[in-house]
Amino acid sequence: MAFEIDLQEDRGYCTAGENLTSGQYLAVQLIADALEVKASTLSAGDPVFGIVQNAPAQGTSATVRREGVSFCVAGTGDISIGDLLATDGDGKLVTAGADDVVVGFCVAAAADGNIGSVDLGYSGAVAGA
Repeated sequence: MAFEIDLQEDRGYCTAGENLTSGQYLAVQLIADALEVKASTLSAGDPVFGIVQNAPAQGTSATVRREGVSFCVAGTGDISIGDLLATDGDGKLVTAGADDVVVGFCVAAAADGNIGSVDLGYSGAVAGA
């Protein structure tokens, strides 16, 4: 069963740089200078700013979890407990491949499109390095 651990580290000072009303629990990038977050700018294996916790419309406040355990949306191929996770380019998380920047590791498994959990403690490592 998916779960979250709140470490009081959610960042509410960001603005949704695009419509994320269907984007709750997707990985997002921080857009330079604007403190805006977007999922659509990601490419597979890119580093991320965190996981968006709400479902903000464009121009409204986006709460982004950067530490602790967060819900996440699983991408193609499913995610399993213990997998190192990376983004698939749509903000969903998948098992990290060689040279992908790791978002975290899976602590609750999920099938494609379903909600799992990611521990963001390994964020920034490069898989296979």
